[in-house]
Amino acid sequence: MGKIIDNILLTPLNKIKTNAGQVMHALKASEESYSSFGEAYFSYLRSGSIRAWKYHKIMTANLIVPFGDIKIVFPENNSFTEVIVGENNYCRVTIPSKVWFGFMCVSKSDALILNIANVEHQSDEVINEELTKFNYEWKV
Repeated sequence: MGKIIDNILLTPLNKIKTNAGQVMHALKASEESYSSFGEAYFSYLRSGSIRAWKYHKIMTANLIVPFGDIKIVFPENNSFTEVIVGENNYCRVTIPSKVWFGFMCVSKSDALILNIANVEHQSDEVINEELTKFNYEWKV
């Protein structure tokens, strides 16, 4: 497990090959990055599509991308930190509350994103802003 910035954690995950396919780990209650369970949901992101910017007041997001690849961007002090996760870098990104972030599908195929959140989604808990909120050039 490694830190990207601040309290954002990048945790490599196991893929276990079997004759019938593979088992892909996501999150264990025994892991340091686990806090509690609120809900799990999938988001489907089309190739080249962007979802930005997000800021959760309470939620800790645990993002896992089993299919496709996404670039997650974190703005901080007039600079940006990027990480690409998915099929080619299978890991979990733990994003605590009070952190701005956005993401883009950078694979030719669409991406499936699993968020295992510590609280149930509430519309008044998240702030969504337009792409122009931060001066970031989205590109593959």
